[in-house]
Amino acid sequence: MDDATKSVNNIRLDVRSLKARFTELDQKDQCCICEFPLLTRQFYVFPCDHSYHMDCLINKTTKHLPFRQIRKLADLQEQLSRDIKLQNKLQHVQWAKAANNNSKQIESTDSERDEFRRTKARIERLKTELDDIVANECVYCGQIMIDSIDAPLISLDENDVVLSWMI
Repeated sequence: MDDATKSVNNIRLDVRSLKARFTELDQKDQCCICEFPLLTRQFYVFPCDHSYHMDCLINKTTKHLPFRQIRKLADLQEQLSRDIKLQNKLQHVQWAKAANNNSKQIESTDSERDEFRRTKARIERLKTELDDIVANECVYCGQIMIDSIDAPLISLDENDVVLSWMI
């Protein structure tokens, strides 16, 4: 029992240290999948130093997920998109109110502030769920790569390319 308790405590310390971990990026850093500059869009950086644009990682990961998780991922993306639009709308309403009052900052109503906070909290929760599915591990260093080791290097739909290489 003592060994299990020690293991749990060690895991907790490891998780805390990972949350405080950071990396420095250079403007020349590229996405490992598309090789475009990393800083042009939202991105992930893994402890192994592989980095991916969010959309590139989602596309790459989706090919290896079971159907149930693909469906959950699509639902999360849809909800996230809807909530971000709602958050932007709430902010726009506040800016419009301020502009209509000769740029004087006016106090939001309690219900507007509460709605904004709830939406922000929902967005954070959805992002966390999305991260748990997509960015659970690096696609080049994790289980996905191990599982795909026996996949052919050239897919069947690239047969015409193979034929063009023949002498």
